[in-house]
Amino acid sequence: MDDLVRHVRREFHRREEIRRVVGYGHVGDGNLHLNVVSDPTVHYSTPIHKELDTEIYEYTKDMRGSIAGEHGLGTLKRDKIFYSKPALAVDYMKQMKNLFDPHGILNPGKVLPDTIPPESQLP
Repeated sequence: MDDLVRHVRREFHRREEIRRVVGYGHVGDGNLHLNVVSDPTVHYSTPIHKELDTEIYEYTKDMRGSIAGEHGLGTLKRDKIFYSKPALAVDYMKQMKNLFDPHGILNPGKVLPDTIPPESQLP
C-alpha cells in the first residue's frame, strides 16, 4: 500500500495544483483511500481530476488491485470496474444481480455498468 502512495506522490507532485497526497485506510484488508489536496489558489478542473483518476486506476490495474472497497463502486466508478475485473467477471456479476433483482429495483444504476464494452475498448 505504501508503494501506491509513493507512486501517486511522485506522479502528482509534478503538477503545480497538487499540494499533498495522503493515504489512509484499513491495513488489515489492504483497503487504501487516497486524499489528494490541491492548492486553493490554483483552479482544479474536471479534466485534471479525470487524468489523476486514470493514473490511479492504471497503477491499481498494473498491481492487480481493485478500485472498489467495502462501499462498492457507486455511480462515479461503476464504468471503471474494468480496471479491476475482466469483462467475463462483470458479466457474471450482472447475471447474479439479475437473479436476485429481476426487476432492477434494488439500487438501480449504481452497482454495475449498463453495458460491457468490446475487449478492444477495455483498459
